[in-house]
Amino acid sequence: MMAIMGWSSSGMARRYQHVTDGIRNTVARQVDGLLWEEGEEP
Repeated sequence: MMAIMGWSSSGMARRYQHVTDGIRNTVARQVDGLLWEEGEEP
């Protein structure tokens, strides 16, 4: 990934590969909806 993006240090990768809590929660809800039907407990 670093070579593709042209990053020379792992610090640059850390800077741009973070995921905010809001994005993480949104994706988790989307995956949850794919795995279990509404009202079904995991």
